[in-house]
Amino acid sequence: MLQAFIKNDKIVIKINVKSIDVFTSFELAKFLFDLPIDENERVVIDMEHVKDIDSSGLGQLIKYYRHLKKGNNSLALANCSVKVDYVLNATNINTMIPVCSSVDDVK
Repeated sequence: MLQAFIKNDKIVIKINVKSIDVFTSFELAKFLFDLPIDENERVVIDMEHVKDIDSSGLGQLIKYYRHLKKGNNSLALANCSVKVDYVLNATNINTMIPVCSSVDDVK
């Protein structure tokens, strides 16, 4: 479901499920919070395979964003589907967490 790797000085977390919802968000949170992240890291969540996200998934992204900020880290989302991008815009989460068209576009 999830994998993490380093690419161009960024920690990339690839999510390989179609939906981040009440059924998958707990596993996502456990994976994210168990990752050893140093200070001043750039973390990118690659959402290429995610086609839908509900309020529990959004909640986990916000919690993880706040967790990373405590260590002076940054979080961005990449490769969001049209539907996920719409939800991020409608909830204004995209004003907190940058959304980029690809992992390589994350600054």
